[in-house]
Parts: sequence; structure tokens; C-alpha cells
Amino acid sequence: MSEELSRQPALVIMARAPERGRVKTRLAQEIGEDETLRVYRNLLDITYAAVASWLGKVTVYSTGNESAWCGTSVGIFPRQQQSPGGLGNRLRTAIQEQFKNGASSVIVIGSDCPGITRNHLREIADLLQRFPIAFGPAHDGGYWALGIGQPAVVPVCCDDTLPWSSSMLLDESLIRAQSAGFSVGFGPRLRDVDDLESLEYSRGTGYPI
Repeated sequence: MSEELSRQPALVIMARAPERGRVKTRLAQEIGEDETLRVYRNLLDITYAAVASWLGKVTVYSTGNESAWCGTSVGIFPRQQQSPGGLGNRLRTAIQEQFKNGASSVIVIGSDCPGITRNHLREIADLLQRFPIAFGPAHDGGYWALGIGQPAVVPVCCDDTLPWSSSMLLDESLIRAQSAGFSVGFGPRLRDVDDLESLEYSRGTGYPI
């Protein structure tokens, strides 16, 4: 492994396999399962474009039917099955595996942010040179990226008792990080697509979804 490659954060993509009726269920209630699957596949393509030239290791931590990845852009990356349990536990396991495999730092993203670019990921990586934790805030109160600069941070940021999928996630994560004595850096604020309102906003902004 080259020295430049070894210095790059390992990039983890937490994603569900693109199966009809299994992705973006809240959005599907508003626009139907077929259209939702099309939107989700477009979001996967946007995610791929952001990470395709990443110099570090990229791993997809997946749930769902493995065969559904066939023919998708993100499907070219190595995959691991997400561990059981809540999202906090699944994140913790994925990040700890990356550190165990030699990563110097880890960045975790999802697959539902239409504005994400490689430059945004680079900003999170740069923050990890100065902070043990870096967040990419989302407009809904969560975050589109979580950067971890050292293994000791993992239990603080990856806990099933955090208010996952709520507008309090980022605030509560920040409180816990600061209470544990860790400083935090913040990247650009982006918008996820979770429902019809956020989808229409993103389309109005010009994102091809």
C-alpha cells in the first residue's frame, strides 16, 4: 500500500441494497415504490460520483439482497454485511473493523445526499487532521457524514441510545462528544432526501434525481 493511500481516511458507505419496497419507505408512501426505487438508484449514482476517485479504501456496508447490487454503480465497491442491532451498533462495528484493518481515520456516509461531492468529503478528511471528530451537518438535524480520527471516539459517537433519525441527533452527538472531552469540527451543511418535501427541494435546486 502506498504512503499516500495509507494516509487517506477509509471511506464507509452505509447503504441498503436497491430493492423495490425496501428503500426510502417514508418517501415511498408519498410517491410510490417504483418512483422511489428510481430516485434511490439516482442517489446511489450521485454517491458513486463523489467517491469514485477517492484515494483511500472504500467499503459498502450493506443490508438487503446482495443480488440487487448487480449492475449498480456503487455495487463495484467491496461490500460487508452490516452487523445486527441498531444503527449505533452497526456504525460502531463498521468503523472498528476499519481501524482494525489499519485505517488511520474513517469517514462514514450514507446514500441519500444529492449534493455530496468529492470536495465535501475532502473537507471532512481535512478536519480530521485537526479534530478527533468531524460532522457533516444535515438540514434535518442529523448529519450526512461522520468522521472519526481515533478509535477512542467510536463508543461516544456510535451508541444505540443516541436519537437516530431525529432532529436532535447532531445536537445530542455534540453534547456527548464535548462531555467526553473531544473537540469537534464541522463541514458544510447539506440536505438529505427522506420525503417528498426534501425531494422536491433537491429537484428544484437542480440535482438530477
